[in-house]
Amino acid sequence: ALVMITAGGFIVAQDRVDECSGSITFIKRGRQLFKILSSIPILTLSQKQPVLVRVEGNCCWTFHSRKKFKGFKTFVQSQGELKLSRKLIRSIASTDCSNLPQLYIAGGGWMV
Repeated sequence: ALVMITAGGFIVAQDRVDECSGSITFIKRGRQLFKILSSIPILTLSQKQPVLVRVEGNCCWTFHSRKKFKGFKTFVQSQGELKLSRKLIRSIASTDCSNLPQLYIAGGGWMV
């Protein structure tokens, strides 16, 4: 329960825990193949063409091109659907969003 006590019109609640809650769904021809809820160190995909991935929730994810979270990394931090080459998906890690790399684009004296 989130509510600890109520006193004098005030509600005292427990501290909120910022845990990741989300999933990755693999889709083929409009059908759900399988869903991932947490990190998976070894993943083998049988299809040859790119895969459609639906990301849901507030989690950030890292797709690795090699098993056990090694190799080229693809970072995903927002919900939605994306197509990825199956060669880029050999393991998937749930990642702390604050640890994702930041990209700053500079040019002409301005930084965005």
